[in-house]
Amino acid sequence: MAVSLQNIFYQKDVIQSLGTIAFNGLLHRDKKSFPEVHTQGAYKTRTIQPLNERLVAEYISHVGGKKGNYKNTIPFHFFPHWLVPVLSDTMAEIPFSMLKIINGGCSVKINQPLHFGEKLLVKARLENIDVGDTRVIIKQKAITETNTKPNALVVEQTTIIPLAKNGNKKSTKKKDSDDKTIPVAVTEIGSFYAVANAGWEFALLTGDVNPLHWLQPYANASGFKRPILHGYSSFARTMEQLNRNLFSGDTSTLQAVEVKFVAPFYLPGEARVFIDNTGQFYAGNVPGGIAYLKGSYTTK
Repeated sequence: MAVSLQNIFYQKDVIQSLGTIAFNGLLHRDKKSFPEVHTQGAYKTRTIQPLNERLVAEYISHVGGKKGNYKNTIPFHFFPHWLVPVLSDTMAEIPFSMLKIINGGCSVKINQPLHFGEKLLVKARLENIDVGDTRVIIKQKAITETNTKPNALVVEQTTIIPLAKNGNKKSTKKKDSDDKTIPVAVTEIGSFYAVANAGWEFALLTGDVNPLHWLQPYANASGFKRPILHGYSSFARTMEQLNRNLFSGDTSTLQAVEVKFVAPFYLPGEARVFIDNTGQFYAGNVPGGIAYLKGSYTTK
């Protein structure tokens, strides 16, 4: 099913937040020293109007899910659509360039399902900032609830900001390669294919319009041979393979998920989804090869 261009009208808050991040990145890109940023302070809050059902239906189809499996509930992995603005609010005073931020992954606790027709009350704050020689790692916590469902969805987000490389830093290439490898002893449960314009379609559905995911010249300028799939798109597609092929279509099975994005998924492309017997999952091409993402899950 083609994604409607009209969905862009539902993304005003997300696009505005990403624009603010990009502008702040320009302001800070040449700075050599930075003031201290306080963490674990007061939560930033926003109220999200009830989500459009057609938008959510198109999103479910786009990531390989079945609308009938969700009945009146909203996929938990659609959270980037409503959390990006409040997460961006927490980063307003971070004195680092955001022009090349990398999505490191997240952990999600699904305490209660979210339903259509309810306003979403969201809040977020900075949890920790770790400044290293070559990167900054930012940890954020975001909570989604409704008037009747406190702490319905709890997301802890990891964002990485690359810094100028330090020539004296020891190589970690071997360790990094090991971290990205799919184990040999895994079982394939499904696969998904992302078309060349999957990045643009995901942008229309969630508001994440970063051109790295849909504009060839921008991807090349950023060091990639082609546009790459959004991390949260590959995550959602992987979750739908679990729902369909492991949980028999029961979208309420998952209780908690943790995912790490470890390698770029070039568009167009295909990924196979693997699991082991300890609750680990991977998306990549072959056992023993490089994973695009890896993570773990627990069920109710």
